[in-house]
Amino acid sequence: MRMINVVVVTLFSIATIFGQGFVLGSLIKVKDYGELYSTFKWEPAQMAMLKANLGDATANAVIQKSTEAAWPKGIASLGTRAQNRASMTDYTTFYLTALDEYRAILFVPAVENSWMAEDMKPVGDIYFVVNSHAIELKNIGTATYPPAPATFNDFAAQLDEITRDFKNGFANVINQIIGEDVGALVVYYGTQVPLDGTDELYFVEDLMAETTMFHAGFPGHLDPANGLKAYQELVRRVEALKLSCCPLSKGEEIARGNRRQQPFRAHDPKGLMEVGYQNMAIEVALDRGETFDSEGQILDFWIPVLYVYGL
Repeated sequence: MRMINVVVVTLFSIATIFGQGFVLGSLIKVKDYGELYSTFKWEPAQMAMLKANLGDATANAVIQKSTEAAWPKGIASLGTRAQNRASMTDYTTFYLTALDEYRAILFVPAVENSWMAEDMKPVGDIYFVVNSHAIELKNIGTATYPPAPATFNDFAAQLDEITRDFKNGFANVINQIIGEDVGALVVYYGTQVPLDGTDELYFVEDLMAETTMFHAGFPGHLDPANGLKAYQELVRRVEALKLSCCPLSKGEEIARGNRRQQPFRAHDPKGLMEVGYQNMAIEVALDRGETFDSEGQILDFWIPVLYVYGL
């Protein structure tokens, strides 16, 4: 359990260093692309802070690819952005880090935006610097209860594929690097396997501890009661799983205020489980996050999260 708590604090500290409160990898909606910086001038202090937060490789990519000179033709000038303003809202963007108290850096991956119009499609990954009051998490408060039954089969099959690769350290389901932290000793990766209903999806590799954890965040809710319902539904979905790697046993739930943690672990009553799964754990949690209202005030919201990690 300590590994989970340390990693969550690490992720949260990146996003909240200037009080913005978004979590790295969160799917973001840009409410107003008029708040985008197209010719941002990077000061030495900003570049140094970025390298300290993200590592040299990711920071250099952000600095080089965060202005209109590196963007697709359809958004590479004020005129073309004005023409394509409505289509820009179709970009899939992820929260990367805070630049300062008022501005955020968004990751715009080429793969997730390959379906965009030819003049708006990034050839490689690009980044946006945008005023933080112009962004919000996608899908806050839009989950329904219970989820549509047709989606469960996808969720079960996808999570089965992810957990099956636990014995390999998730090597076959990890995708490209999306960020680094703590002097590049903690690395964040995307995933090749989607998980139905999620807002944020990534792997966290701790190079010092030699561990890798899977993180799946689901739509958050401003009302704690709705967040609790979503958490409880996610617990029921995990309880119903029949993983090909191993059965699961349910542990004792931990409750602290509105926060919840429900652990499960691989269970081997017949002694038939492969050695690589014996320390696998799944945890469903209800975590607190922050977002902004229309006036820029910080609001709490409650996020159901699913983790897969080694004990």
